[in-house]
Amino acid sequence: MIREYAPDREQELTSAVRELADNSAPKPGRLIAKQKLKAFLAQAGSIARELGIGLLQTYLEKKMGLS
Repeated sequence: MIREYAPDREQELTSAVRELADNSAPKPGRLIAKQKLKAFLAQAGSIARELGIGLLQTYLEKKMGLS
């Protein structure tokens, strides 16, 4: 998902995933990693929502014989 929606930030976000999963990492770093990942997911969610709406619209148009 990171590679597809944020290829320019792949290394940074992958590192954030690892840091968040590492319980021995310092808490401030883990909080920053969490914030980065939440921001990425919010952005990816809006992209996915737009894609889903477009796909649904195309599907409905085909079902109704409009395209």
